[in-house]
Amino acid sequence: MRMFAVVITALMMLAATGASAQGPRALSEWMLSGNGSAVAVGHVGADAVAVAVKGPKGPRLVQLDSRLRPVDDFTLPGSDSWARALATPPGAVALVAGPAEPAGFERGIAVWRWQVGPDGRLMQDWLRRFRRTALDDGWGAVALDDGGLVVAGRTGREGAWILRLDAAGDPAWRRLAPPVAADGVFEARAVGVAADGDVLVAAYGAVSPLEPGGVWVLRFDGAGNDRSQLVIDEAEDEHPETLAAFADGGMVVAGWSLAVAEGVRAPMAERQAWLVRIGADGRIAWDRRWPGGVGAVTAVAALEDGGVLVAGQVAGGAVLTRLGSDGGTVWEWRRQGAVLNGLALLPDGRAVAAGERRGRPWGVRFEY
Repeated sequence: MRMFAVVITALMMLAATGASAQGPRALSEWMLSGNGSAVAVGHVGADAVAVAVKGPKGPRLVQLDSRLRPVDDFTLPGSDSWARALATPPGAVALVAGPAEPAGFERGIAVWRWQVGPDGRLMQDWLRRFRRTALDDGWGAVALDDGGLVVAGRTGREGAWILRLDAAGDPAWRRLAPPVAADGVFEARAVGVAADGDVLVAAYGAVSPLEPGGVWVLRFDGAGNDRSQLVIDEAEDEHPETLAAFADGGMVVAGWSLAVAEGVRAPMAERQAWLVRIGADGRIAWDRRWPGGVGAVTAVAALEDGGVLVAGQVAGGAVLTRLGSDGGTVWEWRRQGAVLNGLALLPDGRAVAAGERRGRPWGVRFEY
């Protein structure tokens, strides 16, 4: 079903409410009609933006033009499915959805794909469903240059599941990463592409649901063969939500962290937004935690100068931060009463972040 949204745009300079003097330049805010939360965002073609929305009527995809006006708005079947991730292969858009929480009737991982037509409008191409069990879910997706994509998530209690789809939606390969113990937890939360074309998957693992865990970064070649495995062990309970690769072979992995004392992790109300920079040699170059309230990093982008754009939430508000190559803060911008879930670099040198404000899908576009 196709319907059209209303987008509210407001251009503002740095002195406007919510933007610090050291914040991003030429920031524009936008908001979609209807209830829900934007969970992911990506660029389509030269100047359009695609937004995946978790809404009350099912997964929703909205395409915005270069002026942040809606040109396409699709609400997809399955009100008990939630949009999870978005990928934008060349000339296409793919949306990944999983069961709502608590799990509803619509089970398994669903992937929709649209082609971008000659007029720039989206035309639905195909829908594929995988696994169809109550505990299966897809959490991350990344586009590939050949028109395909990789989806990462979990399958039942068996562990992390990584699925490579070609441009036609057919599986090219599947990989299962089993739990770290028979009753352990192991689920893929984020996926990216390395500079050499390898697939990178960030997973959370723990020997049991009650024990503190850590982060595994799994690396596969284009055919799905194992390349390497990196364990990020910082003596805390780190949960990855996003990753991005640098041209030099390094990467950034981010999410949230809980302190651990005498084998017991801190309560969720004390979780901190967390980010770690990994060098090409597999060693930790630096890490960051955001004090001052519960928070999480939900999206990152690797910059050409070695710095990082960060989106997430801290202390009840959305946060956008640019970090330098050394991990130091270049600028930070916050908006109270809002959250940010997705982030994408645009070809024109700007970036767009998406989330929720006042119960509606919301976001910002800015120069960084």
